[in-house]
Amino acid sequence: MAQNFITCQFCETSNETKWKCINCDLILCQECKIKLHTKVKKNENHKVVDLKEFSNLGASETIRDVDLKNIQCTFHTNELCFIYCQDCKVLSCAVCLLESHQNHKLAKIEDVYSIRVKELQEQDNKISQNLPYLEKWGSNLQAIKSDEQTQYNELKQTILKQQSELKERITKKENIITELDKLWIPREKEISKHLQDIKIKGDDLNDKKSKIQEAFQSHNASTIFNTSVQVGTDLPDIPDNLLSKQQIILSQTKDEKIGIDSLVTIPMLKVTRTYTPDIPDIYKIKTLRKDIKIICIANQRTIHTFKIKDKKCLTTNIAEDIGDDMIDMTATDQNKLLFTTDLNSEIKRLLTFTPDSEVEVFISISPLNARGIHASVNTILIGFVDAEELFPITETSRRGIMIYDYNCRHVRTIERDQKNQLIFSLPEAITSNINGDICVVDKCKIKLHTKVKKNENHKVVDLKEFSNLGASETIRDLDLKDIQCTTHNNEQCIIYCQDCEVLSCAVCLLKSHQNHKLAKIDDVYSQKVKKLQELDNKISQKLPHFVKCEKDLKEIKSGEQTQHKGVKQIILKRKCDLKEEITKHTGSLIKELDRQRVSRITTISKQLRDIKQKSADLSFKKAKIQEAFQSNKASTIFTTSDEVSKYLPAIPGNILSKRQVLLSQTKDKKYSLDSLVTIPSLKVTGIFTSDLPSIYRIKNLINGVNIMCPIDDNIQTFTLKDNKCLVTNIAEDVGGDIIDMTVTNQNKLLFTIASNSEIKCLETFTPGCEVKVLISMSPLDARGIHASVNTILIGFVDAEELFPITEASRRGIMIYDYNCRHVRTIERDQNNQLIFSSPDTITTNINGDICVVDSTNNDNWEGRVVVLGEWGNFKWAYNGHPSINTESKFTPYDLVTTSKGLILVTDRDSDAIHILSMGGELVSSLNQTHGIEQPYCVNIDHKGQLLIGCGSEGTKDEVAKLHLVEMSF
Repeated sequence: MAQNFITCQFCETSNETKWKCINCDLILCQECKIKLHTKVKKNENHKVVDLKEFSNLGASETIRDVDLKNIQCTFHTNELCFIYCQDCKVLSCAVCLLESHQNHKLAKIEDVYSIRVKELQEQDNKISQNLPYLEKWGSNLQAIKSDEQTQYNELKQTILKQQSELKERITKKENIITELDKLWIPREKEISKHLQDIKIKGDDLNDKKSKIQEAFQSHNASTIFNTSVQVGTDLPDIPDNLLSKQQIILSQTKDEKIGIDSLVTIPMLKVTRTYTPDIPDIYKIKTLRKDIKIICIANQRTIHTFKIKDKKCLTTNIAEDIGDDMIDMTATDQNKLLFTTDLNSEIKRLLTFTPDSEVEVFISISPLNARGIHASVNTILIGFVDAEELFPITETSRRGIMIYDYNCRHVRTIERDQKNQLIFSLPEAITSNINGDICVVDKCKIKLHTKVKKNENHKVVDLKEFSNLGASETIRDLDLKDIQCTTHNNEQCIIYCQDCEVLSCAVCLLKSHQNHKLAKIDDVYSQKVKKLQELDNKISQKLPHFVKCEKDLKEIKSGEQTQHKGVKQIILKRKCDLKEEITKHTGSLIKELDRQRVSRITTISKQLRDIKQKSADLSFKKAKIQEAFQSNKASTIFTTSDEVSKYLPAIPGNILSKRQVLLSQTKDKKYSLDSLVTIPSLKVTGIFTSDLPSIYRIKNLINGVNIMCPIDDNIQTFTLKDNKCLVTNIAEDVGGDIIDMTVTNQNKLLFTIASNSEIKCLETFTPGCEVKVLISMSPLDARGIHASVNTILIGFVDAEELFPITEASRRGIMIYDYNCRHVRTIERDQNNQLIFSSPDTITTNINGDICVVDSTNNDNWEGRVVVLGEWGNFKWAYNGHPSINTESKFTPYDLVTTSKGLILVTDRDSDAIHILSMGGELVSSLNQTHGIEQPYCVNIDHKGQLLIGCGSEGTKDEVAKLHLVEMSF
């Protein structure tokens, strides 16, 4: 308990202070409180509180009313202060005021007093809050700083505690720390085991070396014999499998998606053998099954098998004159060798690997030339360039990767990025990683001839010989005839028994060593000395290795321990960063929600005020009229009429409807964060009838021209007037039934027709306008089409029956730029399965997603909505919703995206428009309650109005209609 150093301010002797008189502003001991303070009559009503209680009470509770009118002036002692100068910040009496504070800013003493009391209370509270933390951190700072393990555990526990609040992707990656621990624990045991073994062997060598040194320094010749037996000749081998430092790093993806880092153990690499080949250089190596090894030479047209034996790489020619210099080669899972050659469009293959094996053509990508090649499990990736000069690269150059399956069917092409720039310069070598990534060596320039310079003048340096002890310098002359027998103390040793390996006197010889193999002492002594010298030299040579090994292992252990902790700290920090990112995202969602709410409340409040004001005005005027009718004065009718007839507020026509905001979660399998979706208020503002049997497609051009077509081979412009949709034919018999159409940023209309490979174009929109061909996709047929800002996306199928789909079927999307240059093809997924059945309608969303109506059955045109990422990666598919598709299947015909990223899809047979979030959730719909029947198409005009085109068949009045819908976000 802390000592009390405050002395009683009454008796000024006792340290046992316990009380404080608020009125006297004195601290009292127990005795003074009872015997002195309470006996003074004027102190009877003073407030006395316990010191402990006083420290916790607010001034408003502890400080009684004080006499602020009785404060003596510090400058004029006979005067009382009555005012406070705010400029000078002092109390002032009348004299002070006259002398120094005239024209200053003054204030009442009680007002300033209250302010000052409040400031002091606040300051005291802050001090009371901060002081314990300062004291705690002051005493523990050094311990916290040095104790990294404690810090690590606290951080880890904090993150583990918060893991339930993180997204599923972080929870799934929580085991990265466990994975790190699993790597480190056995590694630490392995290092410790090696250290223990090295230490035992090192200690053994040191012990033997000490005994040998002791023997050489002894004047007793028998020590040589005894030491020789003790140390023996066996020495531990220098370990040749010493551990090297293992490095573990935390690898962060360069992908823009949010993700958690992964552990990477950098392999320990050791050259175990080197073989010299009988060829000038080794350009490519591949290993096939059945122990077949393939090798080829740079700038030559031959392929070899090879074997390694006796430090030699022995080659056998199996294919001569393969056509041109080898570029790249790959082994398939069927044990075939595919390869490409320079300036050639053919991918060639070898099926056998014996001399004079036949080279076959596997596939040709003419008119392009093949470069790098790689066979994965399901596909073959082929780098390509155009058959022109490799460099320089121009705008029309072709560089990329084509992907085929093993039946030689084209899967997709990778050529340009989202900015329509070529991805590659020269895709020279290709492989794929365990996660499916495509890894490419892309050369920015090429050297046709390389030279290998050999090092002829190698410098060879002799190893220095070094020894511990020179026998001639270290062995003193000893009397070998004066060695006392250890068994018979009075006898001298005269002989050495080689069988028993002991020195013997005459008595020993007669008793124990007759018929044994004997030798002269001096001969054996010389041998023993020589062996000990050799052993000492060996120990001297080996011992530094063991010392170095022990030192290296300790450094490795320490370094890897530090690395282990460091990686853990990085992992924990990365997790914190991810949590912060999620928190930031959540904060932005809340901020956006609040912003919308504030704006919404302002709008609603404004309308409420307006309506209330108008209602009050009407009530006032009604009362005036009632009063006039009840009046006995006829003149009141006239006066009231003049008063109330001037203005009546109109009934508002733009009353707000209920708006719904929800949190949408994407169906994408990739990690994604939720997003806010504001469901628009939808109001049908106009219904226009048409003489056409159906309104199949609607588009609005930049210049205000409206385009419409039925399900046939005609294209019309249209205007809306008097609830009628008035059409004018501008193109008749365009070649077949129209499938889809789109408007380019150059105000051109592109469209596709059934069973046709041509993309057709209208540039003028008057009767009899010319239909041009923009591009042909032959031998494929075009389906859906969409013009984005930089590219044109065209759905395609093969020119056969749409259904059923076979393994040989072609279905996908080709992407071109506005110069009709192919950018890439999207056809199959990562499992080599077709993505689409019949991509009949295409659009893009605000985030770059590709949205497609994919028809899956041409009998009833049942289908689905497929959404791909900007690069063609599958995100999600929508097959209708049970709340809408209760009686009819989902039959989508058209779709459009809004400025907020919502996707509106027509569903003809269910008489509905499905409104989907960017993540694929149904958030709202339009249906028969809105008057929607048989919807075929949707479009959003330049005013932001939704246009819905409907058919006539099966409707109540058998009339095709166009609905104009106002969307309010």
